Amino acid sequence: MDEDFVKKRLEKDLSELKRIIEAHFVQRQKDEVELEELKTRIEKRKEYREQQLKQRAERERLRMEAEQLEKDRRAAEEAARKEEEERKKKEAMQALSQSFGGYKAQAKQRTGRGERERKKKVLAERRKPLNIDHLAVEKLLEKVKDLYEHLNKVESERCDYEQKQNVHKYFVTMHRARVNQVMSQLSKKKK
Repeated sequence: MDEDFVKKRLEKDLSELKRIIEAHFVQRQKDEVELEELKTRIEKRKEYREQQLKQRAERERLRMEAEQLEKDRRAAEEAARKEEEERKKKEAMQALSQSFGGYKAQAKQRTGRGERERKKKVLAERRKPLNIDHLAVEKLLEKVKDLYEHLNKVESERCDYEQKQNVHKYFVTMHRARVNQVMSQLSKKKK
């Protein structure tokens, strides 16, 4: 009797141990699958982030090139405008010396110059100068790096705000649908 009890007890313990071991291996396989999925997701996220950074760097490079082209174009326009002004001044001086209406022409030229000066002043107030003419190459590189970091920060903040906006838009849509549903139920009950 005692021997049968011990034997049954050992068999029960052995079957319980087998069940625990089997459950452990099943859980371990699940954990390994989850770990692989997590590694894959991390790798994909890393690749996506690297791709975003490359695209952002390319956009920045294109923007800098466009900015430089615009700057060159403005400089060329300014030079052409100055040449035109000089030519007009010379013509006006010749006209003044040759005609009796010199006083009127001179007054007209003064008002035109005053208008141009006013426009220049307004534009100068709007545009903030970088003050980089006196900087050494290292300081220029540092300035470019600071501006690039600031741009990246602003760009990432913009992305974050866009994501938040999408989430808020989703919640507003859901709540609006819920309100419409409740209102329609209330109107049905009143009928």
